[in-house]
Amino acid sequence: MASKPDPTEMPPRHPDDTPAKLVIRDQKNPRSYLCARVETDGTLLYEGCDADPKLENFVGRDEYEYALAIKPEQKDAVLLHLLRERFASVHDFKAWLQARGIASEFGSF
Repeated sequence: MASKPDPTEMPPRHPDDTPAKLVIRDQKNPRSYLCARVETDGTLLYEGCDADPKLENFVGRDEYEYALAIKPEQKDAVLLHLLRERFASVHDFKAWLQARGIASEFGSF
């Protein structure tokens, strides 16, 4: 049985990270990266670059860039599905937010 990932586990921070942009570098290959950001029009953009000489055999060059755009009206659906699939409880989610310095308010009744 696979162990559940630690909800507070974070990828290494990148100097280009901002509240609206997250860059994840491949530690083994600094030319490869993933970047998630929210465009000014609200579009969620998930883009990246894979760079490796072995790619030459598949795409004809040593670098492959790609992007996936989610329209602003679908962004909330993505967020809600990710929350459901990622967190088992509100406490897991709170710990994750706190580990990233993201402010939240919790209330109980």
